[in-house]
Amino acid sequence: MPRKEWVIWWVMVCGYVLMTATLLYGVWLFGTAFFLRINFWITLFIMAAMIPSFLDLKRRKNGSTSPKP
Repeated sequence: MPRKEWVIWWVMVCGYVLMTATLLYGVWLFGTAFFLRINFWITLFIMAAMIPSFLDLKRRKNGSTSPKP
C-alpha cells in the first residue's frame, strides 16, 4: 500500500475510533435520552457513510483497483 493510502487509512481509523468512543460516552452519560439528540444521528450517519471508503481502501490494499463508473 502506498504511503498516501496508509495516511488516509490511519486518519479514517482514528476518526472512526474517536466517533465510536464519543457515541459510547454520550450514551453512558445521558442514557437513552441521548438518542433523541441530533448530534448522535449526525455522527452515526457519518460513521455509516465512511464504510464504503473503508471497503475501497481494503480493495486497494489487496492490489485491485476501485471500480470506475
